[in-house]
Amino acid sequence: SMSIAQKGMNIILEAIGAYKNDINFLVPVFTLIGHLAFAPENLKIIVQYGGIDLIIDSILSHPESKNLVIRCIQTLDNIAMHSSEQSKIVIQAGGEATIKEVITAYKSDKEVVQVGRSALLSMQPQVERRRAKPKYAFANERTSTVRHSTEDPLREYRNLLKTGVVLTHWSNSGPVSRHFYVKADFRQLAWRDPKKSARSEHTINIRDVRNVRSGLHDGHRRGRRQAKQDLAFTIIARATSIDLEARTTVDRERWVEALAALINTYKNEPQWLK
Repeated sequence: SMSIAQKGMNIILEAIGAYKNDINFLVPVFTLIGHLAFAPENLKIIVQYGGIDLIIDSILSHPESKNLVIRCIQTLDNIAMHSSEQSKIVIQAGGEATIKEVITAYKSDKEVVQVGRSALLSMQPQVERRRAKPKYAFANERTSTVRHSTEDPLREYRNLLKTGVVLTHWSNSGPVSRHFYVKADFRQLAWRDPKKSARSEHTINIRDVRNVRSGLHDGHRRGRRQAKQDLAFTIIARATSIDLEARTTVDRERWVEALAALINTYKNEPQWLK
């Protein structure tokens, strides 16, 4: 396996990028990477060529594909279980947060929940791992350790989110200007044509939003036109993505920060949504 990893990992990961929408291709490829990750000497190579980011991106791009999601989570599990260092790398890349979102989305599917909890256990500190129960017991509910804020986590973002901002929405028909804002109950993101009435409004529930990412996404390209890298960001939801472009880098960073705070508050401290 060391020979495959050394000579072919870059080719394998490039192929994932080229065939990122082909589920039938991705499932066996991530199975292969999962097997390679069993060998500690292969881990550095997988990390070096951006394998962890590709795994997480595949989960976020295809959350509806159960088989792919399971293979990706198992691969992250194999990487994280080797050491605290590898576990930290997976967590910092967003692996832990992504797996928690998958568990929430698939909460009625015991197989996905068990695979997800197994991976989360592998990301615990070494001391906690030794105390952990065997993997077959993961289906049991565990006590939440989320700390609740004593101050409003949305205090500095509320006015910004409610007032909204005009952004370029890279829709299927091309880039168009849209006014984006959060509804009064902070549970829906809305957007509409600023030149039309409220009847043109579209909405998405915050509970369906998985994360917000800065930079270019597939939808930021339409023919020969493309959004600017330093102005682009994407809202990734359960069944879709919203590709946006801000007018300034300050606007982009402010809105990515505000939306991330809103998503985190919705999931972990919904009592502040008022």
